This record gives sequence, structure tokens and C-alpha cells, in this order.
Amino acid sequence: MEILDVEVEKLVHFSMAKNTWKTYKTALESLAKFSKEYGLNVSWPIQIDVLTRFIAYLSYSGLTSSTINTYLSRISHKHNLLGVTDTTCTFIVSKMLEGVRRKSPKLSDIRAPVTLEILHKIVRSLPSVCSSHYESCLFASAFSLACFALLRIGELTADTNTDIGAHTIFINDLSLKFSNSKYELHLKICSSKADQRVEENLRCYQPPQILIIHLGSNDLGLIKGKELIEQIRLDIIRLHVLLPNLFLVWSEILPRRYWHLAENQVAINSTRKRVNAAVRNIFKEELNHGLVICHPNIKVQERNLFRHDGVHLSDIGNDVFLNNVQGALESFASSDRRVFPN
Repeated sequence: MEILDVEVEKLVHFSMAKNTWKTYKTALESLAKFSKEYGLNVSWPIQIDVLTRFIAYLSYSGLTSSTINTYLSRISHKHNLLGVTDTTCTFIVSKMLEGVRRKSPKLSDIRAPVTLEILHKIVRSLPSVCSSHYESCLFASAFSLACFALLRIGELTADTNTDIGAHTIFINDLSLKFSNSKYELHLKICSSKADQRVEENLRCYQPPQILIIHLGSNDLGLIKGKELIEQIRLDIIRLHVLLPNLFLVWSEILPRRYWHLAENQVAINSTRKRVNAAVRNIFKEELNHGLVICHPNIKVQERNLFRHDGVHLSDIGNDVFLNNVQGALESFASSDRRVFPN
């Protein structure tokens, strides 16, 4: 029995990335520090009054809304692991988290996609900060490879010689080949963090002919529209490279009667339209087999299409949505149309 218990712990540990466990450990350490400072006895499930005071403690300590949400995710995770009532799902907790988000000033996101112009500037500046020409060449190669191969930092680097990530690329994965009177650098990506779920399914099943992608609704309000477009574009390109013969179908982001994370309901709907238009162009112009499903018959004015929360579709709304998808697939199979409806 003991060996089975060890296997249970091992499987649970492998269910999440190492960095996620590190973050979750920090959350529990913060909870322990809070309970010690205020002389509280923390037991599972955590009592609601203790949990609300912990949120107030984190907010008073100056933690950001995203950090507090991450800490609460760890507490929720432990509740579920223990099989006890998850008190983080209570009404007052959700309202406090919304209050933290509204209270915290919005920080402008200084991150930007690395364009060719930015890459050239980075490479040109390397001789000024590197100790040798050899080191400049190493960094220039790393930055160029990361940019053009769409690599994450964990796929390109390792913390130490002994602490190597599961997706890290090794020197043996690179080869230089001479073809058509020129040298070509071939890179073998054995494992990709972004595509691992796809790769797992491909090992078990035959690749599909069509993949419908419907995402982005919950990201609106959390990140800027421009950043969301770029994230969708990179994910789509990776899928296209992984499965070049696959017909990728973009199902446009649906409208909502109410957006929980939006300070301006009109503005977020405009952002939704811009994201849909941009991704529609990506599917039509950058993919060989890109198809698009629009949903013009799902309108916010039609109250019966939405549940009382104004977010999720009602049974009637789901029927309309699925009918759109079915009609689109039938249209794509019987014609060369790339957008449904025209």
C-alpha cells in the first residue's frame, strides 16, 4: 500500500510544471506567515472569515491582483486535492478579488513582440555589452533562433548543468546541412511546452482533418487586444507548422451582454471586433488551409440567447452556435468558401 501512496504523490507532482509548484509553495508559505502573525489556526477547509482576512492581508501588503489570484488558486487546488469544500468559490471571496482588481491601478504593459527591427537593434548592441566577439555571436545566435523558431525561454536555456527542463534543446538537436549550393541550419524540436497536449493526442490518435479553434473570450479585459492577437497568431503558426495539412478553423469570439472584467462595456466589445477582424485576416492570408466561422446571428439584443449572467449562452444560444458550426463545416466540405457565412 505504501508504494501506491508514493506513486499517487508522484503522479500529482507531475501534473504541474516545476515552476508552478514553486509559486504554489510560496502561496502556502504566505498563508502560514499570515496565520502566525495573527495567531490564527488554519485548518482545511479554510474558514471563510480566515480566508477573507488573508485576502485583505495580501492586499494591504501591496501584492498585485494577479499575485493574489495565484495564491488563491493554490488554496483552491489544495482544497480539491484534499477532497474538501473549496471555500475560495464563495460569493464574498469572488467579490473581494474583484475589489482588489478594481482597487489596483492598471500598469501599462511594456512588453512587445520582437519584430525584425527590434531583433536587429538587439544584435547590433551586443558588442557594447558582451565581453568578446565570441560571446556576441553566441547571444546573437540564441536571440535569432528564439525569434524565428518561436521558442520559449525554457526551450532555449537551462538553470544549471544539472537542472535541465523537459523541453530544452540540446546541441545534438542542431545540424548544419549543405543543400542547393547553400548551408542550412536544421533544428529538431523534440518537445514543445506549447504543443505538448497536441503531441500527446497525436501519439494516440490519427491527426484530424479539421480543427476548430474557439478561444479568447476570457482573455478580453485581462490583456490588451494587440497582445491577444499576437498570442493567437503565434499559437496558430505553431499548430500550422506541426500539422501543415490540417484545416484550421477560427470560430470568432462571441459577443456578451456583460463582460465581468471590463470597466467599459462598449470599449471591450470594440476590442472583440478588432481581434476577430485581425485573426480573420491571419487565417485568410497567412494559412494555406485557414477557414473562418462568423456568428452574425448571435446578438446581445437577443436576450433569449444568453443565460441570466449575460455571459454564457442559453440552451437556445448553444443550438444557434452549434448550427452555425455545422453549417460552416458542410459549406467548407462542399465548396471552396473560406468564410462562413459570406
